[in-house]
Amino acid sequence: MRALTKALSAWRRFWFEPASVRPICLFRILFGFFLAVNLLGYYLPYYRFFFSVDAVYPTALLFFFKYGNNQVFDLLLLLPPDDSFRLGFIYLGVAASILMAIGLFTRVSTIVAFACLLTLNNHFPLMLNAGDNYARLCLLFLCFAPTDRAFSLDNLLFRKEQPEQVFEPWSQRLIQIQFAFIFFINWIYKVCGDIWTDGTAVYYATRLTEFYRLPMPVFLDSAFGCKLATWATLWIEFLLFTLIWPKKTRNYVVVTGVLFQLGLDWCFNLGMFEYFFVATYLLFADPGTIDSILTTVFKKQAPEAVANE
Repeated sequence: MRALTKALSAWRRFWFEPASVRPICLFRILFGFFLAVNLLGYYLPYYRFFFSVDAVYPTALLFFFKYGNNQVFDLLLLLPPDDSFRLGFIYLGVAASILMAIGLFTRVSTIVAFACLLTLNNHFPLMLNAGDNYARLCLLFLCFAPTDRAFSLDNLLFRKEQPEQVFEPWSQRLIQIQFAFIFFINWIYKVCGDIWTDGTAVYYATRLTEFYRLPMPVFLDSAFGCKLATWATLWIEFLLFTLIWPKKTRNYVVVTGVLFQLGLDWCFNLGMFEYFFVATYLLFADPGTIDSILTTVFKKQAPEAVANE
């Protein structure tokens, strides 16, 4: 009985024990910026193919095969059948993402950004990748978080007193769990595959030239390098759903994870997928470490400003 009581207490603390708002507010900034870049760089250039009135795949046909007779959230269907309105809708999503990033009308802009992304994703689901699905979930959970309490124009312009700097972090925990679950599932699939356990998976991945972004590291042209990278990937992904939780190991795993995602982005053109993950590492960062870094940065800038005057 005592063990059950302790377990329930730990469960409640995990979801509801007050935590600093700084990590999720910093996440809001970085995530909002990356979302705007994604809409401008991925959705906007191809909107005529996917979202226009005369899209390459007729909306009625796509909806019939994808959704059947089920209702789907798609605000584009409520707009007049004119491409200027649909193009404006994408720009609305960009504007909402930027407002969310700078923290202006934060709650409203976050909800609008979510509604825009959900609409675009539902309207043409054939263009989606895992990054789009992950971004949509993150936006949903951000709608319920008080991300305007720090590092926001709302806080600067509309509040006379400093708001409370702690909150019940259940919305943050949902994003963290989703993040860890992705790596858990990926790791399970990998260790069940022969090419991952025998060390050849990275060799095959690095031969997919259509995904190349920048020149591959030379060591991946050797059998030893490919085996090392393959097994290192398994270990890193294992860390990202296990040792990223304990405080003693969290910061080390976060740094390792960021370098891992940036390394993947160097090698493979996966859109904004890796950057959404990079932003998520801020949610695992220790608030004390964040405060120390910010204090150090602003202390260095203050003497420089005085010297310039």
